[in-house]
Amino acid sequence: MVCPCILFPHEPQKSGGPGTFQIHLSQELECRGWECGFLGQNKIGDVAFVVGGTRRLGALLQLKRRGVPIVHRLDGLRWTHRVGPVKTREWLLYRYQNMNMKIIRRFLASEVVYQSNFIREWWHRDYGPAKCREYIIRNATDLERYHPSGRGERTGPPRMICVEGTIPPEINGVELFRRISRECIEPGHIKEVELLGNIDAQLQRELNAIPGIFAVGAVPRDEVPKRLREADIYLSLEINPPCPNAVIEALASGLAVTGFNTGSLAELVGPGSDYLAPYGGDPWRLESPDHGALIERIVYLAQNYSESGFAARRFAESSYSRKQMVEQYIEVINEALSSCAHEVAS
Repeated sequence: MVCPCILFPHEPQKSGGPGTFQIHLSQELECRGWECGFLGQNKIGDVAFVVGGTRRLGALLQLKRRGVPIVHRLDGLRWTHRVGPVKTREWLLYRYQNMNMKIIRRFLASEVVYQSNFIREWWHRDYGPAKCREYIIRNATDLERYHPSGRGERTGPPRMICVEGTIPPEINGVELFRRISRECIEPGHIKEVELLGNIDAQLQRELNAIPGIFAVGAVPRDEVPKRLREADIYLSLEINPPCPNAVIEALASGLAVTGFNTGSLAELVGPGSDYLAPYGGDPWRLESPDHGALIERIVYLAQNYSESGFAARRFAESSYSRKQMVEQYIEVINEALSSCAHEVAS
């Protein structure tokens, strides 16, 4: 049996969830004998796979006219520009990105895959169901790369880590971490907090001035698994997260997750949702969150983080295997190829 050739619009991004997903999918497919390429390489693809959006709508339209099925994997919509002040350039960019994904979903996609129930409900609420087949396949990770092995026995208070690129300004990060320093670190509930990602330079300086807070900034992708294994608790600060890879990687690394209970977070952490704090306002309106509620959950989790970490790893093993995720995508791709062949034959 000849394995199909799958074409992505672009090479994977060097950082961020979409790039991580595309790397995971490509690696697993190539291990199974599939050929992976990119539009513009003069390869004859059997199926196109779009992660989010792409500027190459013309190339996708040509593929569709040739009868090549298009699988569209959807993230959440851009939404913060609807409720908060943004620069004109950002407003235009977010509008374009939403319209781009909407066009692909409405006119080009043969199959649509949502990363979570939360994302599907979001798209249905704003634009209604897609006119093609729809699926839900949650993100996953390499459980052999992200694992808790080698952490050894912990002594002293747990370490907390956040790997999310940015801290939403609505969170009021400086005030939040001042309270975490004063109410969690000084009393000895946790040892320290490490923040990784593309943090604004001014914010990074202010955070590093707070005792026990280490805003490291961006680190190479290959360094993240080791950083996670050195921590004990994962802090998620994204508002209405669609399906963040970082949370899944943390669970796989044996870290219980805490944060504000918005978006898909409770759906992703499963049994660990008890460690999530109520937001305290309306996250869709970007109202200020309840810092005190989050600190209560951090203190509560710090008291039994070891047992919770074991549970997080077990949940990841049962729910977030990269191989299992790829098998689900292969089923979707094969369904698209089968339907395409049936249309050609008829």
